[in-house]
Amino acid sequence: METTAARDSTLFPPGYGEVTLQSNDGLLCHFSRHLLAYMSNFFRGMFELPVVERQAGHQVEGLVPLQMTESGQILELFLVHIDPKHPTPSIDPSTIEALLEMAQKYEAPTITEWFMKNALLEERSKVSTSSVLSEAFISTHPVLALHCAVRFNLPSTGQFALREFAGCNVSRIIGPVPSISLHAYLTGIRLREERINAYENMIEEMTTKHISTACGSCLVLFARWLFRVQSTVRKEPRWEVFERVNNSCPPDCTHARHSVSLGLDSHNMDRWGIQHAESILPVWTDLVNIVP
Repeated sequence: METTAARDSTLFPPGYGEVTLQSNDGLLCHFSRHLLAYMSNFFRGMFELPVVERQAGHQVEGLVPLQMTESGQILELFLVHIDPKHPTPSIDPSTIEALLEMAQKYEAPTITEWFMKNALLEERSKVSTSSVLSEAFISTHPVLALHCAVRFNLPSTGQFALREFAGCNVSRIIGPVPSISLHAYLTGIRLREERINAYENMIEEMTTKHISTACGSCLVLFARWLFRVQSTVRKEPRWEVFERVNNSCPPDCTHARHSVSLGLDSHNMDRWGIQHAESILPVWTDLVNIVP
C-alpha cells in the first residue's frame, strides 16, 4: 500500500509551534502546544503532546507527529479557527459538516459556537420588515443547516433552519441534499405544507368573496392572476411574497384591481398575525428526534 509523502503546511510551517499534527493525506501542521491544549478539551486531557526538541541551538525531531484521521484541508481549517493569528473564514458549505465533526470529536466548543452565531448573520434590507434571514447561511442552505443541527445537537440552529425550510424558495430544498435524516426532512416538509395550505385557504376566501362577481371581459385576467398568485406562493410561502404577487393584479382591468384590493384589505387585520406566526420558531424537541 502506497503511503502519502509528508509535506509541511504553508499556514502552519515548521517553527510555528512545538506540536506536529499529520493529516491522513500527509500534511504536517505545526502548532502551539499550549494553545492547542487551551482550545481543545481533548488535547488538554492528554498527559503529553509530541514536541520538537531543541539541542545546542539546533532543532531536532522529537516524538512522532500526532496522526490525525482528518484530511489536510479540514485539519488546517480546524487550526485556523482556534488560532487568533489567523482571520476566521466564513462558513463553507463544502467543509462545514466535516469541520463541526472534528470540533465535536476534539471538543473545541469555540468552533461550534462560531457556527451557531455566523449561520444567522445577515444583511437585512433597510426597507424590509421581513423576518427572513437574507443571505445568511441558514437561509441559503436551510437543509444543510438543519442536517448539521440534527447531527451535532444544536437545537437553536435547528429551530431557525426549520423556520427557513418552511418558507424559503423551493429551489433551496430540492435537488442534491446532504444525508439529512428522513424524519427531519419530512418535519420541514410538513411545516411547509401547513403554511402553503393556510395561504391557499386565504386565496380561496378572497376569490369567493370578492372575485366571483368578475365581469366576463376580465374573467380570463382574473384566472391568470389567480394562477400566478397560487403558483408563486407554493414556491415560496411567506407573507412578503404573497403580498408582492397579490399586488400585481391585471393592470388593464379596473374591476379586477378594485376587487383584488378589497380582498387584500379584508386581510389587513390578519397581516401582523400572519407575520408574527411566521416569525415564531418551531418547538425543536417536539419536532425532531435528535440522534447522536
